[in-house]
Amino acid sequence: MGCDKARLTIGGQTLINRSVGLLRDLGLPVTVSARQNQVLDPTDCDRVNDTDPDLGPLGGIKSVMETYPDSGILVIPVDLPRLRSATLQLLMASRDPNAVATAFRSPGDGRAEPLCCIYEPAALDLIRSTIPSGQFSLRRILEKSDRVVLIACPYPDELIDTDTPEAFGASTNIEAIARSMPAIHLKIQYFASLREERGLSEETLRTQAENPAQLFQELAERHGITFPMDRLKVAINNEFASWKTHLSDGDTVVFIPPVAGG
Repeated sequence: MGCDKARLTIGGQTLINRSVGLLRDLGLPVTVSARQNQVLDPTDCDRVNDTDPDLGPLGGIKSVMETYPDSGILVIPVDLPRLRSATLQLLMASRDPNAVATAFRSPGDGRAEPLCCIYEPAALDLIRSTIPSGQFSLRRILEKSDRVVLIACPYPDELIDTDTPEAFGASTNIEAIARSMPAIHLKIQYFASLREERGLSEETLRTQAENPAQLFQELAERHGITFPMDRLKVAINNEFASWKTHLSDGDTVVFIPPVAGG
């Protein structure tokens, strides 16, 4: 790129501030991983300096995990200007705390996307055991474990990074990207307390959501719905379904909260 990508701006906002904002929108505490002498905004975030700069991104992730060895860590890079909070919510909803990691499949080759990934504490031992062999590729390290959860990214373009000025320019044309994505028409039905929060019992809409999890996250963002997704059941065309079930044009989707009294 020829410059510090974290300082590039979209609409007057630096990429680093945009990334921090995505995580704060999810209610997560934010830590910035940086080189020892790297000057970064925002200054109100915790910071972990990379103690192994020769290891590339692996070194930064290892340093953060050693700082918080008992916590799962959601890692995102600064150079994904298309990435949205709703996509990260889907990753979090798919998380398996007993796994080594939960990651999106790369849109290029279907392998794990290690820089948009949730690393569990068990991943630290895997990383430490692999480094002496000279293996510094995060993808290959993850492929050594059979405890990595891989999920499809609803909008794969969000995972395309920006390594050149041309790529950055193309990636920031978010409105044009959104217009190019296929959309479907759905009927949405709400029941009980969720119906009261939404203020209506059903609606039809045009959406680019590919599964109920992403659909509910989109509705929550659009209408300010606060009901937790993990307390809901979902049905598609009168049959209970998984949150990962693929949605098709014309489907009827029902969100069902627990019924008071059993």
